[in-house]
Amino acid sequence: MKNCPTLIRENAIKKLKGNKPCEKSKPVVDKFFYYLDCYCAELKQTEDDVLFNDEHYEMVWGLFSNIVLKEEVV
Repeated sequence: MKNCPTLIRENAIKKLKGNKPCEKSKPVVDKFFYYLDCYCAELKQTEDDVLFNDEHYEMVWGLFSNIVLKEEVV
């Protein structure tokens, strides 16, 4: 599955609201939430602050996809 940032964002918001994300994106969403929690703790942000702010989300997604997702390919 191609990891579309918009799809991951939508499913991350679902998970944040207590719903289950799409099964196909669940492994990536779970990894993203782990990364998101670390980011939020370091910068004193909440998940809402990141997921509902385009600038913050794009920065976190860019770091996540470059570090975490590219490690899987190597």
